[in-house]
Amino acid sequence: MESDVAMTVPLKNGSDHGKKRLEPAELLIIGFGNPCRSDDRMGWLTARWLQRRYGNLLSRSGIRILAEVQLLPEHAADVLLARQVLFIDCAFHIEPPFQLQSIEAASASPWTQHGWTPSHIMTLAENMSASTPERAPQAHGLWIRGETMTITNSMSASARFNLHCAWKWLEQYLAANFHGKRMTHD
Repeated sequence: MESDVAMTVPLKNGSDHGKKRLEPAELLIIGFGNPCRSDDRMGWLTARWLQRRYGNLLSRSGIRILAEVQLLPEHAADVLLARQVLFIDCAFHIEPPFQLQSIEAASASPWTQHGWTPSHIMTLAENMSASTPERAPQAHGLWIRGETMTITNSMSASARFNLHCAWKWLEQYLAANFHGKRMTHD
């Protein structure tokens, strides 16, 4: 992976994208969701929590974290610089508390501002790396069960529990696979 790749995208939508130089990563974590919508905020909130609690530690371990309101085509460039990608979002039709799922490329990508999914981002990344298919990373989704998506500053009680379970799992996963030391959540 090339370390001199740089890209900035001046976005004004509450996104982390464009604030930093794009760097290669062992693991790219993209947590997304609307912070103004009750349970929908869980992916975004998880990325912010990781940045605040473990940012320096994870950065030294080759982990890059983005907290986004929505996925954008520009995320395909981030994906191409990673060996692995973990998308984190709220989901409503899964068993609680959370589900880990492999992400495959979609058959087509939307060509609008809204509606990009992790599968669409992976498709675009694969298309961008057609001359070097080995660059497309392995991707997974961590879907955290939510109950409601109303516009409010609070989450449902079950979503808070599911989020806590996902955070505990995420700490154990990162410690075992990337850092080698125990990470704990209070």
